[in-house]
Amino acid sequence: MQDRMNNLQSIEQYIGTFYSKEWVQKNVLNMTDAEIDEMQRQINKEAGIDVEDGGIDMPDGGDGITRYPQDGSGNFISADDMEGSNGVNNKGDNNGGN
Repeated sequence: MQDRMNNLQSIEQYIGTFYSKEWVQKNVLNMTDAEIDEMQRQINKEAGIDVEDGGIDMPDGGDGITRYPQDGSGNFISADDMEGSNGVNNKGDNNGGN
């Protein structure tokens, strides 16, 4: 379990950018479809409970995961500065002026 949590932590910033939540649940956390459905049911139930009573505070329309890709120094990377997996930069003409 510790290995799975470490793996999750190492790719968490890329969920929603390079990895889907479902892919992470299946391939990193090794959850079955039944476990994913049960966990989502529990999360939905907790979202409806007041925080003081053990519920979770989740923004409307969110899934509880904040996605801000970071570089090796912990600085946030904007979508315009991300390099695609095929080695092509996404900065546009003139390297985005950088």
